[in-house]
Amino acid sequence: MLNADLLLDALGGIRQDYITEAAGLLGYGQPRQRKRHKKVWRTVLIAAAITALLGVTAYAAVSIHQQRQQELKADLQIQENHVSDYVQPEATQGEAGQPGITLLSVQPSNDGFVRFYVDVYPVPEDYVRDGVTGGAAVETGENWDLRSVNYFTSLDGEAWREAFIHTRDWDFAEADKVTVTDENSNSWRQPTAAAIQKKQLEQGYDPETQTLTLECLFNREELPRDAAEAQVHIICAEYLANIDAQGIETENDVGPLIDFGTVTVPLAESAVRTVYFTEPREFSVDGQFGPVTGRFVGAELNADGVVWLYEVDGSYSVEDMIALTDSYEADAVLELADGSEKPVSVSVRSETGPVLRNYCGIPGTVDINAVVAITAGGVRYELKEE
Repeated sequence: MLNADLLLDALGGIRQDYITEAAGLLGYGQPRQRKRHKKVWRTVLIAAAITALLGVTAYAAVSIHQQRQQELKADLQIQENHVSDYVQPEATQGEAGQPGITLLSVQPSNDGFVRFYVDVYPVPEDYVRDGVTGGAAVETGENWDLRSVNYFTSLDGEAWREAFIHTRDWDFAEADKVTVTDENSNSWRQPTAAAIQKKQLEQGYDPETQTLTLECLFNREELPRDAAEAQVHIICAEYLANIDAQGIETENDVGPLIDFGTVTVPLAESAVRTVYFTEPREFSVDGQFGPVTGRFVGAELNADGVVWLYEVDGSYSVEDMIALTDSYEADAVLELADGSEKPVSVSVRSETGPVLRNYCGIPGTVDINAVVAITAGGVRYELKEE
């Protein structure tokens, strides 16, 4: 069941992304029917003209879907990196004037998630244009200090995960950034609300067809192992909040704005290449239950990530290993056959067992068969396969 509490859980608290002064959906009028018998020929011509116009509109919508597919494929370097588990279905358009979803592509991820891209429509431009991010001033709405529009996906109608407006890059000039400081006096530079709005409108939204491109995720483990596809429900919802003088949220509410319906997402196995280091790196750390020893032995390579593999002797916890794995995985890069390198991010999650598995991402994709060596933690590892 869809309710405000479930959506607030998905948001994880107050959001200042995509602030908007909510607007009603655009209406779609019905063409008038002429009843005069003597003008039947005129009615036929008008009907033909309307049909042609709707055909042009549908063509424009399908064209934007195809354009987005081409952009995604190019940006992710799917062909160049020979990504075999990338799925790109034929682009189709739903019924004119009705909320709908077009699946653009699907890519299994090495961390157990399935990443997929969709176009949703129709989305009023205000829902994108009036966004505000991270500390920027917000417009005061009726009885509320903050209003934002967010997008959510769900597999069961109970657990909701936030989806995000897709942009082709996240590069901003320094002139488009502001300095933000948190309560611990940590400072960093982030893009301004106006810069984000501009990029989202330019790269993720088509005003002619009111089509918005979203990047979505769901956890593969939420579905049966033998499932061949997933039915994903997608909505747009409005987030409302009141903020006190200290900037603390005092109350909030969430309400659905657009129900786009469900989309069928095919599930494919992620292509994996397992490599081992010719000289594993030994380790020994003091754990909660005594010394923990083992070896950093290799990695599983996926088109969009890396899983580091540690053989561990005896009992241990993830907390025992954090400091060690952080140092062993620091500044990791994949060395490719053409002499280039692909950086590896820090671990996003871990799985314990006789083999500790640390999941990491990479920017874009990589040709897993072109990886010839790995450098991590200041050590260069030659590779072998068993």
